[in-house]
Amino acid sequence: MTPRRDRLSAASALVALAALCLSACGATAEGGNTTAVPTVATVDVGDLPAALPQPDTTVADTVVETTEEPAPTTTAFEAPGNRILMLGDSILASTSKRYSNTMCNALVPLGWQVEIEAEVSRGIDFGVDVMQARGDAGWDAGLVFLGTNYGNDAMQYLKLLNRIITEFGDVPVVLVTVSEYRAEMRDVNRVIEDLTEVYDNLSIVDWRTITDERPSLLNDDGIHPTTRGREVLAEAVAFHLGTAPSSPGRCLDSLFTDDSEGTIDGRPSSPGSSGSSGTTTSAGDQSSTTVKPSNGGSTTTTVKPGPSTSTTVPGSTPTTVTGTTLPPQTTVATTPPTPPTTAAPVVTPPVVTATTTP
Repeated sequence: MTPRRDRLSAASALVALAALCLSACGATAEGGNTTAVPTVATVDVGDLPAALPQPDTTVADTVVETTEEPAPTTTAFEAPGNRILMLGDSILASTSKRYSNTMCNALVPLGWQVEIEAEVSRGIDFGVDVMQARGDAGWDAGLVFLGTNYGNDAMQYLKLLNRIITEFGDVPVVLVTVSEYRAEMRDVNRVIEDLTEVYDNLSIVDWRTITDERPSLLNDDGIHPTTRGREVLAEAVAFHLGTAPSSPGRCLDSLFTDDSEGTIDGRPSSPGSSGSSGTTTSAGDQSSTTVKPSNGGSTTTTVKPGPSTSTTVPGSTPTTVTGTTLPPQTTVATTPPTPPTTAAPVVTPPVVTATTTP
């Protein structure tokens, strides 16, 4: 990668930028002039740029007219190929294909092959971890949106962001500014802006300006984008990148997908949100079970009992229990037959007539 003034080492550029950062951030903390810049000649670091960019304090502030178009971005973007690696936190993660997929929807038709490595609640050090795992996968461009979870250490942020940039090499890298929902976030944007004055392969997508002009793109916390906000972010990136130099486009799989630290919209996770819950209700002779899957929808399954049947034994009364006719319990007593009685025959003695002979 080549700094604008001379072919300097990344370390020399970092030291020069650190002097700028310390001065600017210190002035902000004291409520002083945030445009003050130390004299470069007083820093003994060897070969530094002949003249670092100085702010023009004589130019009046300009008012940018609000439009529906993405805000203009800096340096024209030119990449040698169509593979781009994007590093970010929950904001960028919300545009990945495991959520809204708005980024791929905007870039793939332009021919870009997009890999989004972004997780919830990640700081600039996360980008270093991703570059160690994926930095040598052959990228034609990079994008870094890792300033929202700023640790209030401008020097550490500068150091790690500079490391990520140098690990990308000479390919173009896009830096995305952050919404200034807190005063210290200005330090993040100042570091980003100053770095683009040192390296000629950097450009900016100004998310800060976009959201300043259209605050409705963010949730109430002033950080996480709404559904429309995600679309506008993807549109702004697509507008900045333009058509890829080659095709076809493709939405690549992500390696880093751990969002256990929170949610993509900044709201607390609801109990049981990762699973499903169900309730059972009864309506007349039907029972229904409503299952709520993790995607927020619901599926209702209605179970109807089988038809009631009854069996009636002649001479008995059927018994009905809760709408279902059951056969009664019937007991039949059996009396064994009485054996026939045979009377003994009656013998009548014969009549004897006596005859007397004189």
